[in-house]
Amino acid sequence: MPWPGAPLACTAPHTAEVSAVGQVDAKLVRNAQRAKGQDAQVNSFLMTAAARARCSDKTGLYVGGAWRGAQLTVYPDFIAPAKNGFFACVVAQVADPGGTRLVTRTASLAGALSGSDPTSLSIDCVAPTTASGSGSSASAGDQLEFVDCGKPHTAEFIALYTVTPAGAPYNGPAIKNAVTSGCQQLVDSFIGLSPGQQRADLRVSEVGPDSANLWAGSDQSFACYASAQTPWTGSLKGLGTRPLPH
Repeated sequence: MPWPGAPLACTAPHTAEVSAVGQVDAKLVRNAQRAKGQDAQVNSFLMTAAARARCSDKTGLYVGGAWRGAQLTVYPDFIAPAKNGFFACVVAQVADPGGTRLVTRTASLAGALSGSDPTSLSIDCVAPTTASGSGSSASAGDQLEFVDCGKPHTAEFIALYTVTPAGAPYNGPAIKNAVTSGCQQLVDSFIGLSPGQQRADLRVSEVGPDSANLWAGSDQSFACYASAQTPWTGSLKGLGTRPLPH
């Protein structure tokens, strides 16, 4: 494996967990053995896309549900030498929407989304770490973290929006427009706004495969959030045009 350290039992403190191991299509492997220059870069891109698609499917089966709507991140990591096409699917629990901070665990994620407590990893709400529980507004330098909606927070996870058709080519502006519109509709429905109604105190944001590299082989799904500058407590579900709950 291409990371330092030695294998651990999943009952020992760890962050990364291997959910599957596989190999990309044999044709891509053959091309990797002889491709050079631009051809090698293209082939590497195609290998990563193929591995990502396999990892998305296999990890969903491994954790027992739709991992994109949970506090999880998934990525393929090629086993050295990468030109042989073998990859490991890595799943990890994360502490923030961007998946930048991994959570140390002492239990496996196998079946975590379908076991005795399937909602334990659900995404509920998000708060700035420096403002959580203080009632102050978020600033640009704050880190974000997942929190229960019963605590003060500045964003709430609403739903997943998936761009169709599957396997669509990457087109940044078109995808951005589709996701922004799709998430806005999901947020409006969640809050209970009638056609034509708006809330100036809320904005819609999304987290998902927003670059060509992340898009290739992805599930094309984005997590939609409703957020505000001022923290609130409780859920926005069915709030309509009433003030934010405090």
